[in-house]
Amino acid sequence: MTVLAMIFESFRGFAESQAKSERVADAWARKRERGMPMTRKCPGWLTIDAGATSYRSPANTAASYTVIPERAGLVRRIFALTNAGIGKATIARTFNQEGIPAWGSGRGWHASYIQKIVRNPAVIGEFQPHTNPKAGVRRPAGEPIADYFPAVVSVEEYERANSPRHARVLAQQSPNPLVNLLTGLTQCTSCGGPMTM
Repeated sequence: MTVLAMIFESFRGFAESQAKSERVADAWARKRERGMPMTRKCPGWLTIDAGATSYRSPANTAASYTVIPERAGLVRRIFALTNAGIGKATIARTFNQEGIPAWGSGRGWHASYIQKIVRNPAVIGEFQPHTNPKAGVRRPAGEPIADYFPAVVSVEEYERANSPRHARVLAQQSPNPLVNLLTGLTQCTSCGGPMTM
């Protein structure tokens, strides 16, 4: 009887978990249909208005976000420098030398974050929802949503910065072809950031 009770209890827990998962997926689908923001998370150059994710908010997703002018200007500068042929490491180093504070919890600008901004379709207003990651794998949920965020750069600038030809040109400019086997294992003693060289 004890074993049977444990089996029934595990089935009940599984059924409750499935029901909760279906309710969450349904809520996301309704938000998407209404054109509402799906989450309070947003790119570093935007802020989301209070209450924008509630069902009482207006069904205009882009209007729920406010552009932070100085950060949007920095994003435009990143794209201008990238399209001028300047690499991500040089851009990060320039920002650090100029004393521009990094966004979020990071201490200083890093080439990986510059690359993340350049490749992020949110700069042209596009959002790609994902399912909850299982085993660390994020899977796209449906098609990308255009005009979800306010665009801060033009589609032409975004496509030029992310074109394969442009990537090859920047790769040829790399001053050091060596690979660091200790990448991610060591930290800078002055800023605490991960050392890549």
